[in-house]
Amino acid sequence: MHTDRKAIGHIAKAVGARALVLNFRRAPEHKFPAQIDDVEKAYRWLLAQKIRPQSIASIGHSIGGNLAVSLAVTLRDKRAPLPAAILSVSPWYDPEMKNETWESNAATDMLLTRQAVEGFREAWIGGTGVARNDPRVNMLYADLTGLPPIMVYYGAYEMPAGEAVEFAKRAKDAGVDVTLRSLPEGQHNFILGAGRVPEVDRAIEEIGRWLRSKLSLAVLEAA
Repeated sequence: MHTDRKAIGHIAKAVGARALVLNFRRAPEHKFPAQIDDVEKAYRWLLAQKIRPQSIASIGHSIGGNLAVSLAVTLRDKRAPLPAAILSVSPWYDPEMKNETWESNAATDMLLTRQAVEGFREAWIGGTGVARNDPRVNMLYADLTGLPPIMVYYGAYEMPAGEAVEFAKRAKDAGVDVTLRSLPEGQHNFILGAGRVPEVDRAIEEIGRWLRSKLSLAVLEAA
């Protein structure tokens, strides 16, 4: 939460809502499914505070973009109330890392390397017996039917860009209301440039409008 709260604060301000920034357990000390368990626990805590599901959006970036979707999948499978919307920024959906942009964008992504992400994958699911194509960790294999509206926002220069597009197509084919956006020349986790990079701030403005529409909030008056 210490790395993400500034960017999420900018999104919350654009929406005009409060944000719960989760300090979920991290790998390798805590492997899968610790993270998704913590995300679900936080969501159910919000419900216990009498916050309506229709007023909640599940938001994350990078692996958090994966968790934001897998939370909704988990809740649907348990027949629990679903959040009103999902925002998935610079998502890493596919531990198999099969999309060609893992190679074609290797020279333009200044944050990620294939070796580093393979290390993240090992830290997360290594030794757990969970396969790389398990739908609990790989959203390209998950059943996406019945999920709430999803916005996928990725950077055109990042290595997982192709799987963001691939996921959006799968979600649309499953009947989900999907909005797909790309930030030209955007890096992985570009959202961390909030408040410093004009292009990122404009993306956040668009994200804010989208979230407000899905959360049935009135349009903010111009300052």
